[in-house]
Amino acid sequence: MSVEGANWIVDNDREPGRGWSAYVVFELPSPPSSNNLFGNRKDGQGRYRTRAYEDWIVHAGYALNRARVPTINGPVKITMSFPEPKGRADLDGKPKAVDDLLVRHGILPDDSNKYIRELRLKWCEPGDQCRIEIEAAA
Repeated sequence: MSVEGANWIVDNDREPGRGWSAYVVFELPSPPSSNNLFGNRKDGQGRYRTRAYEDWIVHAGYALNRARVPTINGPVKITMSFPEPKGRADLDGKPKAVDDLLVRHGILPDDSNKYIRELRLKWCEPGDQCRIEIEAAA
């Protein structure tokens, strides 16, 4: 089944007892680096979401809703492709915001090892969108 904004494929032809195979692909605005998600309160009493992170949550949430990504209640493997910047950057600073967004919107129950069994990160062509691929883990 193909849904506007996302590709969702369910394959029920797997061996009996092996569960189901599912795959969904969608794009989101590229998130801020994990270094820019939170700021420290001046009084030293905790942290707060930065304006950049709050703005990204809103815009990425709209994109996720438009993609109509279904709820996934089993273990998954996720591949995230982020636009490669011109300068130096850490690839591992990007996925946390996406994981949290998927949980916040009810796509995944949580982002623990119970559900996210494999996480693959890679760079893609420069731009402003990241590509998220989720498939059922065996």
